[in-house]
Amino acid sequence: MTTPLSILLALAALLPLRDSPDLIILDNGKDIECRVLYEDDEKVVYRKSRKAIEIERSEVADIISIERNLRTFLRRYSEMDPGNPKALIDLAKWAESNDLPGESRNLWIRALLADPENEEVWDELGGSKGRKGWRLRVRGRWYTLEELRERAQDWKNAIELPTAHFFVKTNVDPELALDIALDVERLYLLYYDTVGQAMELYPFEEVPEVHVRADVEDAPRPPRSDWTAWYQRVGNALMVLGTEANRHQVRTSAVEMLITNSFRMAQGNRDGALPRWAREGISNAFALALRREGVEWGLERGVPYRPWFEAQADDEEPIELKRLINASRGDFKTGSQEERFVRQAYTLVYFLLNAEEAKHRKPFVEYLRSAFDGKSSTSNFEKHMGVKLEDLESEWASYVRRMAQ
Repeated sequence: MTTPLSILLALAALLPLRDSPDLIILDNGKDIECRVLYEDDEKVVYRKSRKAIEIERSEVADIISIERNLRTFLRRYSEMDPGNPKALIDLAKWAESNDLPGESRNLWIRALLADPENEEVWDELGGSKGRKGWRLRVRGRWYTLEELRERAQDWKNAIELPTAHFFVKTNVDPELALDIALDVERLYLLYYDTVGQAMELYPFEEVPEVHVRADVEDAPRPPRSDWTAWYQRVGNALMVLGTEANRHQVRTSAVEMLITNSFRMAQGNRDGALPRWAREGISNAFALALRREGVEWGLERGVPYRPWFEAQADDEEPIELKRLINASRGDFKTGSQEERFVRQAYTLVYFLLNAEEAKHRKPFVEYLRSAFDGKSSTSNFEKHMGVKLEDLESEWASYVRRMAQ
C-alpha cells in the first residue's frame, strides 16, 4: 500500500488560541474563564486579564485546561489501535472540541496514512478528487500523495506539525514525524509533573520549534563537530541531526529547551537564563532518569547515576564548589575538564534536590528563580541556601561518597 505524505497540511492547525482557553469551576458554582498556570493539592494559580491570581484548592470543584485535555488525549491514544481510522477520527474530533487543534489535525493525517481512500479524511484535509484520484493543494499547486512524499524529503518542503506547545519541522517519514509530535508533548507533561511541580513553573506560551533532519548532509553546522543535537536559544529551537542522533544529547538538549521556556514564563523574563551549572545539572538529572516503556515516558526516581558519583568520589582534586557555581559555558562545552564539570554539576543538583529528605530543595528553587533574573553570584547562592559555602561543600562531598558506595 502506498504510504501518503501530508506536507504542510498541519499549517491549517495554527489556529489562534483563545486568550482564556481554560475553565475553573468553583464550589459556589461560579466559572472562571482563564489560563491555568499551576495546580497542586493546596492551591491553583491562574491568569486572567494579564494578572496571576492564586486561590485555595479547596475552593475548586473542577478544572478544565489544555494540559488536562492533553493528558487525556495522550492516554486515549496510547490505549487505541493507531491503525484504526475510525478510532483516529473519533479522537481527532474530540481533540478539536477540547482546544487541541494541532493534535486533532495530526490525527486526521494519521488516519489518512491508515486509510488512503477515506473520503471523510480527505474532505477534512481539504483534498480534491479528480480523474487522477485524490490530490492536495500546497502553495498554489495540486499534488498527488506520491508527489508530496517525494517533495517533503527536501528540507525546504519539510513536514510542519504544530502541537499543543511546540512546532515540529522534519523531513523524516510521515509516520515518524507524527510520533515525534506525540513524544515532545509526552516529554512536556513529564517535565511539568516533576520539575514543574517541584519548582512551581508555569506553562510557556512562546512556541519552541523542534527540527529533526533525516540526514546531516544539508544540516546546519553544530556548535561542535561531535554534537548531533543541541538547543539553540536564538530562534528557540531544538536541533536534531539524523534519526540516529546521540540519544543523551537529544534528551539533555530537549530538557534545556523546557527549562529555558518554563523559567521565562514563570519569571516573566524572556532574556533570563539559569547559571550554566544549574542548566547542565538539571538537564542531565532528568535525562539520565528517563525511561521508556512502549510509548510511555517515565522517570526512575531516587536512582542516581552511580558512575558519576563514583568518578567524583575517586577524584583526588574535585572541582571546588565556588569554582563550579561560577563556571562559564566554555568550562562545560569546550574546556579540557569538560566531563568533570558536567559530572559534578549533576551530582550537585541531585544533592540539592534529594539529600536529607530534600531539605535543600526549597532554598535551591528560590535561588534558581533569583539567578534566572541575573542574581547568580556566590553570595546570593550562599544567602538563599542559608549555609556557608564551605559547610555546604563538605556536606555535598560526604553525600557523594555515600552515593558512590
